[in-house]
Amino acid sequence: MSEWKTIESAPKDENIDILGYMEKGFIKMVTYCKYYDCWVDAQYHDILEWEPTHWQPLPEPPKL
Repeated sequence: MSEWKTIESAPKDENIDILGYMEKGFIKMVTYCKYYDCWVDAQYHDILEWEPTHWQPLPEPPKL
């Protein structure tokens, strides 16, 4: 896994999912929504209760 980076350095592209770390200790797959100008849940596109403070790229999927 990569090191955690500050959220300001995260890619703000709606086609890129990342791991977001929230200050309450939650880790969630998130993506940036240009329409709402905020980070949203990558699966449901719901606005998050807490904004991520740090991020990491998703790990490579397993080779089958």
